[in-house]
Amino acid sequence: MLRQVIERAIRTQAYYILSDPYANAFYRQWKPAAKLKQSQRVRGKGGWTAERKYELDSGAYFLNLLHNYAHTPGLFEPERLLSEPVLHDAALLMLKIWQTQQHHEAQSPYRFVELSNGGLGAPVAYTGMVWSAFRPSDAAAAYGYNIPGNMYAADIRQGIRAHGIVAAADGTRVYAYEVDGRGNALLDFDDPNLPSLLAMPLLGFDGYDTEMYANARRRILSNSNPYHYSGIAFSGLGSPHTPPQYVWPLALMVQGLTSSDPNEQAALLRVSAPRRCTRPHFEWANALLVVAVEQLLGFDCDLAAQQVHLKELSMREWRRSRVAQGALNPLIPARAARLCCQAAKIKPKKGAGSKKGFGAEKQQKQEPTEPWEEEVLAPYKVYYKPNFKPPRYTGPIEPKRFENGSIGVVAAEEVTGAELLSVSQPLAFLEGAMGSPPSVEDLHVALLEAELGPAVAKILSYLPRKPSPVAAAAAGASSSTDHPQLQQQQQQQQVDPNAQELPPSMMHLQPAFWGQVQQGAGGLAAKKVGSKALMRLLQASCWSEEFQDPAAAQVRHERPQGFIGVWPELALLQHSCAPNSSVVVVGKHMLLHATADLDPGTEVTFNKLGSVIAAPLAARQAAHDELFGRPCRCSRCSLEATLPQETVQQLQALHAAADSEWPQRLQAALEGAEEADPEETAELLAELQAEVAADIDELDAALALHLPEREDQLAVLCGAYAAYDLAWQMEEILAEEPDLDKLANCVALLRIFARGSESHLYTALMLHQGVTSRAEAMVGAVQAMTRKTQARQRRLAAEMQRMAASGEAASYAYAEALSCRYGMLPQEGLVPQLEQGLAMFYAGLSALSAAQGEGLDQVPEVTRNLTIDGIPVTVVDTVEGSAFAQPGEEGSQEVVQRKGGKQQQQQQQQQQRGLRVDWLEADVLEVDGGEEVDAAEQQQQQLSARS
Repeated sequence: MLRQVIERAIRTQAYYILSDPYANAFYRQWKPAAKLKQSQRVRGKGGWTAERKYELDSGAYFLNLLHNYAHTPGLFEPERLLSEPVLHDAALLMLKIWQTQQHHEAQSPYRFVELSNGGLGAPVAYTGMVWSAFRPSDAAAAYGYNIPGNMYAADIRQGIRAHGIVAAADGTRVYAYEVDGRGNALLDFDDPNLPSLLAMPLLGFDGYDTEMYANARRRILSNSNPYHYSGIAFSGLGSPHTPPQYVWPLALMVQGLTSSDPNEQAALLRVSAPRRCTRPHFEWANALLVVAVEQLLGFDCDLAAQQVHLKELSMREWRRSRVAQGALNPLIPARAARLCCQAAKIKPKKGAGSKKGFGAEKQQKQEPTEPWEEEVLAPYKVYYKPNFKPPRYTGPIEPKRFENGSIGVVAAEEVTGAELLSVSQPLAFLEGAMGSPPSVEDLHVALLEAELGPAVAKILSYLPRKPSPVAAAAAGASSSTDHPQLQQQQQQQQVDPNAQELPPSMMHLQPAFWGQVQQGAGGLAAKKVGSKALMRLLQASCWSEEFQDPAAAQVRHERPQGFIGVWPELALLQHSCAPNSSVVVVGKHMLLHATADLDPGTEVTFNKLGSVIAAPLAARQAAHDELFGRPCRCSRCSLEATLPQETVQQLQALHAAADSEWPQRLQAALEGAEEADPEETAELLAELQAEVAADIDELDAALALHLPEREDQLAVLCGAYAAYDLAWQMEEILAEEPDLDKLANCVALLRIFARGSESHLYTALMLHQGVTSRAEAMVGAVQAMTRKTQARQRRLAAEMQRMAASGEAASYAYAEALSCRYGMLPQEGLVPQLEQGLAMFYAGLSALSAAQGEGLDQVPEVTRNLTIDGIPVTVVDTVEGSAFAQPGEEGSQEVVQRKGGKQQQQQQQQQQRGLRVDWLEADVLEVDGGEEVDAAEQQQQQLSARS
């Protein structure tokens, strides 16, 4: 198994090298350069290349891995891998690159925007060594020839002896870190990454001088090196690539492995967990730590790992042995049952382990698991397991106060698109009817009737709130004042005593953290939240939708009810009209994903304005100012503010027409279609379609005059999304074969202001399916042709090429929408289920709308074909006619479980004011043996599939 992993890693590295030998980082998935920003494209990003900082050691590690693989003792037939052409091509290409970089000034084609001298880097002379643009830590090289890099990669001894050994200020001869062959050298410095001067004995370069290495080591680990930091706990090497006073664990491990002093080695391994770090984990440093622990302490890490694995297996088997009601398996002896229960801090059920007689050996039936479930991350099991409760998770994000005084969340380290940022449970949660969520007033009343504990009140103090009328008036007065000092004085005079506090960390937003803080003196004191302050907080901090995620609800056999709730991690995010994160709510659980690559320090933003985000600038600014007391300064708003007044008026007029006038005309034409002349109806619809298209084209042409970049034009056109959506609706109505380019326009706009949303995913899915069906139909038509002229063949080839390009773009758009909403999921198993669930949900809504429009009493049905355990099954879904009943109506209703399940449930509708608020401190019931279970789990619905 391990051999297969290593061989796949070698092949992957070879493939990446052949795609770009100068790159030092690669994407997991192909990213077309046209989809990236201009600032990214000029840095060489695109395709597989994620970073094009040429580092000599990057290719050296690939060749070193090949060498170690070939010389691994006892490896059976390693030549089978080493004879593969892709490995030979990659190795030869890397050697050719090094030969070219020996003559960098004369032959190198490499350029990088961060380097001086037109991207070529500082001038160098020929030394025989290989030139490198960047150091292993990603910092740009001061001089082109990296001495430890050449020791590790090329072993060019003559060049190193002639140019890499210089005299220090005190006259001692030492190894320089970098030289340029023109007399310049970098002394008293070392990179904390590998290869480095400090790691010289570990590089396999046996031609180094031990005395000069000792001189260089002494100066590197002293105050002569400006990047050697010393503190109370420990000292070590930092880097220009990281903040001051931050030490690299890699350098600490190298220092210990190259030291001959046992006291120094022991001191380096005694370093405790730091309070602050730039990365929560770094696998390269962890791997080197294993080497250091084994070599310096003689500790067998393999044996320790096996013991941990066996312990995990035993605990897993123990958990599986428990029955569904919480009792223990009768095969476990009573004493062992008590020990297991004591470890898990639960009370054993009476009689556990003492059952005798016939049937004692009967095992509990285990739920079947699919192979694809092993590839699903633990939090994502909530998508298909109804009773699964994912643990809280906080990714690489942290709170921050910005220069304008507001508080938000930023990326603590580099974040990739579709990365999971947070899994959170709500502080408070209300569930309404399907399509009709409770209002913020309902949640406000429920919270006032509930008793706010000190932990909840403390967390609420960290959340944003709508400004009070007094503060809003003061802000308006200060904004009308030109003098900045007077503005600051007025703001200080209007300080809100309940102003938002900055949480020290994301952990402080979790009730479990405050549950450990004792109340009373020196602890967490109870703080009462007033009614008005609570309402202002909820207005700015709650999140509500008409449906919980419909696709996951289908897979979980649940109804996608409307909801409103407060998730602290989500509430802390600031608004942007072009957000870089998405939210999916399943059950009560909120999953937050990044929808774009984020550099460290980049703010994580979210849509806080709801549907207003698809309106022009003036409407968005008014909504943002009312909600947060300040204008929105996002990139989209800043771009739209530069437009001339005439273009702004065009945009507002188009949005207003698409929001009210045109839909009314379309509805009137469709409703009168049965009584009116068909030709007259078609003429009215065609006239309306031409008017919509003409106004869209006119605005598009006006924007092209002021904004040369298409991406900027699309950002402004998001304010007229309703017009593009209406254009596609009319295309579906009037055209026998709708123009999919109109649907692609909708996808492009949603990608900007609603990336990862349900609308974005479903629209991209429709585009993907439409292009795929067109391509299949074209292939079938071509195959059915009996006679093809040359001219016709050329036309077909051009059409097929255009269709292939459209298909690739549609597939990429759908894959992006899917990953931005649900994260990285296995393509087999869960993704098809979510696709079917989403399609079934919208098909049900369409059938319900049609039935209500026709006044039918019979409930419409939607069918789909599935394969369950290899058996083909046809599932019939019934869409309930009263699915959108408002809370407060009395009577019973038939609750329909998607995926064909049906259950009769007598449900007395409650008044909205009487809806119960669900806290994190869930209601519990006492069952046999004293074990606690959720009350909600006692009402599991019994489903009966109808096929």
